[in-house]
Amino acid sequence: MSNNETPDRASDFDDIPTYGAKPAANEGKQHDLYRRAGRVAPQKIEPQSSTNAKTPAVDPDEEATTVFEEPKVDRSAPLASDAPATYEPSSYADEDYAPTGSHPVAPATTVYADPNAQVLSDEQVEQVAAVGAAEGAKRGTIDFGLLLLRVVLAAWLLYDSISVFFGVGDRSLGALESDFGAYAYPNLLSIILPTLELAAGVFLLFGLLTPIAAALATVATSFMFLHQVFLANGEAFASTKDTLFLSGLLAALSVVVQFTGPGLISLDTSRSWARRPLASSWFFVIAAIAGAIALWWFGAAVNPIQR
Repeated sequence: MSNNETPDRASDFDDIPTYGAKPAANEGKQHDLYRRAGRVAPQKIEPQSSTNAKTPAVDPDEEATTVFEEPKVDRSAPLASDAPATYEPSSYADEDYAPTGSHPVAPATTVYADPNAQVLSDEQVEQVAAVGAAEGAKRGTIDFGLLLLRVVLAAWLLYDSISVFFGVGDRSLGALESDFGAYAYPNLLSIILPTLELAAGVFLLFGLLTPIAAALATVATSFMFLHQVFLANGEAFASTKDTLFLSGLLAALSVVVQFTGPGLISLDTSRSWARRPLASSWFFVIAAIAGAIALWWFGAAVNPIQR
């Protein structure tokens, strides 16, 4: 390389700058360098005063630039947000949004059915209502009185049936069959009657399934009452009045227990008929009387008031 300050094979038309020498020749080409590089040559912008504004000289070869001045804002003026808020009432009334028609529209509701829900019968609904009404109610000594009523009736039924089955005293299956000798089926009646008395006595004593037990007791005692009426027609009334009265009293007690229920001192304490018997009492009473009449009609097959 030579001692010239200009590089080898360099010319004035090359893009490679020169070093140090020829400042006057290179001074006019500075704008061309920025233009070739795609940049604007730096310029010094003097601040403008409000009274004497000067427009800076712009080189026609340089790219035009736009200078934006910040608008002057009067800080002493109050802002719009500082103004108090004002409320303008709406010109619409509630009647404008009311539904048309004479009847108001109820809000829509959606009811979801539970697939696992259990449908209660009318009797179960009445039972639940009776249980809720009886909670906290003061019953006094009524339950104890019903217990005594059941025990007295059950004791007589158990005594009479056990005496027949085990031959206690003058009571036995043979003696009862001889008493029914004038009837169509004395052997069957001598077994059916004490069996009904035994079953009814056991269930009434514990207060279990009281409507059914009272119905069985009504069938047995009603049949024995008709039997005493049949005997009184052929014998002196004075000799049969005691047994006739006793059989009628037992039949009446069985019907009373049917209407009163067993009370809370029983195994039926959770049942509706233990607190407030309803239609079931009438049903079982009518069924028991019909059963007693049928048993007499087909078993005795005689008229109890004609002998």
